Amino acid sequence: MARENAAKWGSTITEECRLDYLSTDTDEGRQYLDWMELAMDYACENRAKMMEAAQNAVKAKVEKFTDYRVVYADDINCHHNYASMKEHYWKEESFDTSSHGVGRRHS
Repeated sequence: MARENAAKWGSTITEECRLDYLSTDTDEGRQYLDWMELAMDYACENRAKMMEAAQNAVKAKVEKFTDYRVVYADDINCHHNYASMKEHYWKEESFDTSSHGVGRRHS
């Protein structure tokens, strides 16, 4: 759907870029953003629950078997799937999505 609509809307993005999109001015684009935001919120909540469980498990074992008291500082909340608004080299603003780890290096 995104490829056909990009052509219909007269996108200036070249074919070799292979970047299909949904315009945020359409029902499909707005629905996509709504569902994407829901998914990102769900993932954030899930990371928080997993972090809490992991911290509690580590704290329980460390304090049971040592004389140390475990105190956690600020959590690092690093998601690997995200979307953000960016202006690309062709000067169009668009959402940039990634399913790669933050800070991932390509070799």
